[in-house]
Amino acid sequence: MTAHFDDLKSFVVEQNFYDKYTVAISTLYKFMVDTLNDLSKESVKKFEANYKKSDPQTLVYEILTKLEQESTNPLKWAMKGDHLKSRTTFNKWKDILDSVLTEALFLEIYASALLPEVGNYGVQKILEKIAAYNEMHKKWNEEYLTKPYFWPAGVEKLVNDVHDNKSLTTKEQKIDKVWEGIEKIHTNFKFYVVVFESRHIWKYVKLWESQAIVSDRNGYAIVVYRSAEKPKRQLWQLKQYVERQNKTANMISGFQFDHWKIVRNYFELDFFKNHARRLETFYLIIAQDKGNIAVKASKMDGEKVGPGFFSYDGKLKCEDGFTTSTATLFYLLGD
Repeated sequence: MTAHFDDLKSFVVEQNFYDKYTVAISTLYKFMVDTLNDLSKESVKKFEANYKKSDPQTLVYEILTKLEQESTNPLKWAMKGDHLKSRTTFNKWKDILDSVLTEALFLEIYASALLPEVGNYGVQKILEKIAAYNEMHKKWNEEYLTKPYFWPAGVEKLVNDVHDNKSLTTKEQKIDKVWEGIEKIHTNFKFYVVVFESRHIWKYVKLWESQAIVSDRNGYAIVVYRSAEKPKRQLWQLKQYVERQNKTANMISGFQFDHWKIVRNYFELDFFKNHARRLETFYLIIAQDKGNIAVKASKMDGEKVGPGFFSYDGKLKCEDGFTTSTATLFYLLGD
């Protein structure tokens, strides 16, 4: 219900802004063009009349007043109506506002040159307001880059849409579609996305509900991890954990000759929760090799790939008392 209200409110605020300011400035611009094409008394008179009706300084003041209020700010409402808080929506309104304010300044400069009674006062005041707008924009940009307004609801909707899309039939198609949405988000946060068939043996531990999105529907599991605002572990610590696990991971089930059942019994042990709590991270483990798991990760500085660590090289030694086998494990640990 809230999402639908935001969509409607966004449309109303955007439309009202467009009708009042964009149209007014565009109309005055057309009268200016008429004076350029035909500098007659009549064209100047009509430009002057429209200038007095919609003088740029007043329009700019009104625009800045609306931008200062959350309830009348078209950029803020457009972002509320966009479940992913996308870069496209943010830049669309930045471009609109930049264009309107720049055009208003240009028209005021033109009027000060064309009309004897119009001085430079309006030009200076508009320049001051544009400077104030630029500071506002910097704050909005920083806000959306650093606040996870898209999480978890926006990304959950993205994941559900992918699950519901019957044309996406493989893990590769599903992860590409999820990642396409992730890359649209206007944010500095980093991500992992993992997609695999949920029939495989797997387990995850979340320390709180919104730490990661884990969705198992229609035969596929989709996992999205978003970087922590204050990371708990460095890359070397997570790597070291997996290396230690590989040395000690061993499961003995006497006379259990189905080694997949041995793997399943291993996954039912309680130590995973304890390890996740000790690491203070999100923990995902899958008993499958690289060919059965699709992974996408945000680019990071240095050797790091994504906000944490993942490895296809985990090992579990399985013994039934007579024979031994090694199961391949995939690990993903959040930062």
